[in-house]
Amino acid sequence: MRTRISNLGPHNTQASRVEYDRVIGEWLASGRRLILPQQELTVTEIALAFLRHAQNYYRRQVLNPDGTSKLDHNGNQVWESHQRA
Repeated sequence: MRTRISNLGPHNTQASRVEYDRVIGEWLASGRRLILPQQELTVTEIALAFLRHAQNYYRRQVLNPDGTSKLDHNGNQVWESHQRA
């Protein structure tokens, strides 16, 4: 199922009703098929974008403020113990 979200304007206004009629008219005119933008993302492009996001996000999770790693040599997170003397 393909969807497209349209902002029709403020709820229950004349402008939103006109925009709704326009969007539905386009949909009916296209044979009840959604017309998508010309440039669609491929699965590869989406995966690459997520990989870049994950590398940046999780890198911040495993680095101390001074840039040193919070991970040991096996990739496990090192927890500092705060014991009272």
